[in-house]
Amino acid sequence: MVGAGEPLAAGLTLKCGRADVMNPKWKVPLTFVYAGGDSGPVNISGPFGDFSINVKRTSMPAGSMTTGEALAGTVKARVKLPPLADLEACILKRLTTSASKPDDGDAFLNGRDACLQALQPPLEGVDATASLMIGFFKDQSTQCVLEK
Repeated sequence: MVGAGEPLAAGLTLKCGRADVMNPKWKVPLTFVYAGGDSGPVNISGPFGDFSINVKRTSMPAGSMTTGEALAGTVKARVKLPPLADLEACILKRLTTSASKPDDGDAFLNGRDACLQALQPPLEGVDATASLMIGFFKDQSTQCVLEK
């Protein structure tokens, strides 16, 4: 556990067993490497490509059981995902050609998952905003959240 105000001196490597459970192409490791300190780059590698997010140490006063600290940051990066317009068009087509109701949230999620599996990302990738938070909690647990 990182103590309040104590520098994160040691480096950190986190390896998630798989980047995503729904897409078979993404059932491969996602790795995060941080050199240490209170700020700096986290290098990310996996099925979405290789990129870095500069993070800063911040406090997380979320409640008595989850209070802790985090390394957090956001970056615009080239990632290996289908273009958003292609994904939206694919989902809309699936929703309009299926028997589901317009407010059926499961139909949207199922369509999204199917489209992400069917669509291929362009070789050069797409521009996306990626956010990362690696939380260190009072109960000694750690959580890593990567959003794109």
